This record gives sequence, structure tokens and C-alpha cells, in this order.
Amino acid sequence: MKQNRILITGVTSCRNRGVEALVLAKCQGFKNHIPNAKVSIMTLDENYDRLRVAGVADTMPNRMNYSIRESRGPIKFIRGLVGKDYIASNRAAIASAACVVVTGGDIFSSDYGNFESFLHPLQLAQQAGIPSVFLAHSIGPFKTKSEADVWVDVARKAALITVRESLTQKYLVESLGLPLEKVILTADVAFLLPTPEPAALRQLHAYYGIDGSTPVVALATSEGINRYAGLEGGKHVEYLVQTVKMIRNELGAKVLLIPHVQERDTADDDRILTTRILREMNWDPGVMAAHGHHSASEFKGLISGCDLVIAERMHAAIAGLGTGIPTIVIGYSVKGRGIIQEFFGEPGLEYVVPSEAYADKDAREAKIRNVWNQRASIASQIKEKLPLVRSRADRNFELVAQLIK
Repeated sequence: MKQNRILITGVTSCRNRGVEALVLAKCQGFKNHIPNAKVSIMTLDENYDRLRVAGVADTMPNRMNYSIRESRGPIKFIRGLVGKDYIASNRAAIASAACVVVTGGDIFSSDYGNFESFLHPLQLAQQAGIPSVFLAHSIGPFKTKSEADVWVDVARKAALITVRESLTQKYLVESLGLPLEKVILTADVAFLLPTPEPAALRQLHAYYGIDGSTPVVALATSEGINRYAGLEGGKHVEYLVQTVKMIRNELGAKVLLIPHVQERDTADDDRILTTRILREMNWDPGVMAAHGHHSASEFKGLISGCDLVIAERMHAAIAGLGTGIPTIVIGYSVKGRGIIQEFFGEPGLEYVVPSEAYADKDAREAKIRNVWNQRASIASQIKEKLPLVRSRADRNFELVAQLIK
């Protein structure tokens, strides 16, 4: 039925486990709050994603991204044309939905280049009178007025905008001029993603040597950070190897490498980077990599058994925070600072290593040492805050349910 059908767009591929965490948490959230909800996903990687969301959602290819490219000033965008066929199936899916929800976390910024193709389904929904929703995003900052204007034009017509941290809310209101009542602070929906059942989780922990006998640090590396933060690949590996050696030699902990993104594009496949680290460490048995075809839930479960998380990938950090584990974010955008500050306020910046300060070995290791020495009290602070964060995350679905009644 149209009144219960929700279309999720902005899905690139669940090969990125952060994308998978967002998609699965949204599917479950909609089903929890909307009677007889039927969820469909418009994705750029349909064959793969069909496997990841089997039983919880239908999938369809997003052909709006395979189309004629045009140029408008500094922005390249995609209009959704393929020959003479104006993507009838995608347009029909939009027209038959109760609402169109764009996922993606932080896809609307200047960090990743073109983002207008992700706006196009919302524009079509608005033209058809279908409610359009930005759900639990980090937005911006945009580097040019043209980029900001393109996003704001669609945002002003959106039926609902929720953001996952206060820094984004402030930016949208104070810098982009959206009214405060239109920008609702919630939390990332991945805080609601479950870990595997206890028996399965115990087996998973045992396989990777998480048994309580020796502390374990999860290190979630990002192959893509070289592009997005301007880090030179060789230096990036050097910094990570320095960090691994510090963990092994000074903290006396094992290291579990988490390749949270496993894209077909080698420039964004974290397994390449984690394997380089293993080689540089001469295959130290105290350094392992979770290279299996793990789900987002399994990665979250692995992280939940660790004593500390150091994350270049935001949703690996959310997996740590969401299970009460002290977490350090190595970040290049507003999302890292914003989400950490939702737990700790301004002091939370002690748990963020900006990418521009990455090369400072002493400062980087001092932050790791500081968090390690206070990990018990930090874990208590996180656990104290988690009920509020999860309630805010759940609020996203309450708002959508109200929207389509």
C-alpha cells in the first residue's frame, strides 16, 4: 500500500559497512514504527546489496546515476537520462512511495565531490508531491556558495530534516539560514544496529582471540582517507604502523584491524591497507585483521569485545561508542568532531585526532595514551549517555511515522 511504502535512496553500496549499518537500521526502524511498512532501496550496487538486505527490504537499481552528465559552474550533476528512457521504473517507485528518504551519513558535503545525483530523487519526489526526508545526516560544510545553494534549494522543500550532531544543526541554521524548527537534532540510526546473538558473538570473539586474557585495540583503517584528507599513502601507512607498534610495545595489547569498507574500487578497499600493515609488522601474531566477509553487525560485535577503538571510519567509531567502548576518531570532517561531542561536549576533542595533525607522532600517541589510561571512566561516561543517544536515534522513525499518517 502506498501509505506504508518507504523508498530509501542515496545508497551507494553495502560493501561499505557504514552504508549497510545505516540501511539495515533504517529498515528495522521503519518496520518497528510503521504498521505493515514496506521498504525499498534504490542502490548503485543492486546485486550485492540484495544479499545484504534479504528479507528486510526490496532492492532496485538506481539508474539515475548512469546518465547524461552536464555542468553548472563548479558542480557536475546527473539528470537521470538514459537514451530516450527517463528511468521510468525509478520515477514510478518514487511516485508510489509514502515518502522518499535519503540515507548516506555525510554524502552532502564538499568532501566527496559531486552530490547532486543524491538530491535528484528528492527533487522528483517534491515535484510529485511526495514527502522527501533527509534522515540523520551530517551536512557540509560546503566549500562554495553554488554547492550550498543547490543543497538548500532542495532542503527548504523537504518535509523533514534530521541531523545526527549539533555541529551540523548549528551550521544549517546559522550559516545556511534554515529555520531552527526545520532542523531536528536526533542521532545516527546505526546506534540502533544490533550485534550478533550472544552465542554467535562468543564464537566470533574466540576466533579472533578476544578472550579477556589480553587487552585488544580495534584499529579501523581507511584506504579512502588518502583521497579525502589529502594524506600521502606511504606516510599514512607509516603513521598507522607507528600506532600499531605503540599499542603492542607500550600498551601490551593485541591489535585487531577492521576493514570496514571493502569496495571494488581499490582506492577505497580497506583490506589493501590492513594487509600492508600486516606485512610491515612482519605478520606479528598479536596483530590480526578481520578480513572475512563480515556484516556490519558482526564488525560491531567484534568491536564490542575490544578495550579501545581507534577509527578512521566513522561507523566503526559509532560501533565502538554504541557498545560503550572508549573511542578515538581520526577525522577529516565535521562528523567525527560532531558525534564525539554529543557524548563528551567540548572535552571530547581530546578523543579526536584531526587529519591535519596526523603527522605529529608525539601528539597522536599522547591522545591514545591518555584515553587508554582513563578507559574505565570514559567507558562509564559513554554508557551513561547511550540511552539518550539511542532514544534520539529512534526519534527519527517516530518523526517519519508522524509524517506519513
